[in-house]
Amino acid sequence: MRVCARVRIAAALLLAATGAGCLPFSYEPRMSLGVSPERLPLRVEVHDLQDVSPPEDRRRRLGGTSATATDSLAGELSTQVTDAILTSFRNDAVFSELRRRVGSPDLVMSGNIREFYAVSFLHPIALPAVFTFFPPFLGVPIYASEAGVDLEITFALPDGQRVATYAAARQSSYWSSIYRMPFYGVGTDLNKLLSEVMLDVRQQMYADREKLLRAERELTPE
Repeated sequence: MRVCARVRIAAALLLAATGAGCLPFSYEPRMSLGVSPERLPLRVEVHDLQDVSPPEDRRRRLGGTSATATDSLAGELSTQVTDAILTSFRNDAVFSELRRRVGSPDLVMSGNIREFYAVSFLHPIALPAVFTFFPPFLGVPIYASEAGVDLEITFALPDGQRVATYAAARQSSYWSSIYRMPFYGVGTDLNKLLSEVMLDVRQQMYADREKLLRAERELTPE
């Protein structure tokens, strides 16, 4: 194949690869933890987690997608992540009652989103393989996918006195070839990490069960 022909084909391939990453993409945080091994007898009011993650977590990279880019989310990240936790904990029967507004709650749950991102992009170091366009190179990994979740969950008394704080973090990264364009799998990657992080947090809560229940008992008058 002539060099100019290879360049034209490689350019078309690159355009297709980068163009795919610019197509509309929608992400919604979801969790799957499974039924809680026990129900903590607590009435918990939930406040939105604060998004303190770095702004660069939301940016797209070369011809890629970002699950937390402004146009990928239907609303604020803090609200959507909180909704996902609220729905999962309620469905899995973690507490006796869990709502955004609770009359005379035992505890108040809040926290921080310290890291929350998932991106997939055409890595610059892979460009030589694209432009070479020699058939064996088609199976060379050229797309990089990265994701990370770092959350801090805090429980406090209604007066603001902190009772306990739990934190967990996970990260993942992998490469893909042109045969597996991963642009729209970043949401699945991110939700898997979110589930792992919150399962870790839930296990920390159960290990700390007596502290949480003791705080509720001290709050309740004799």
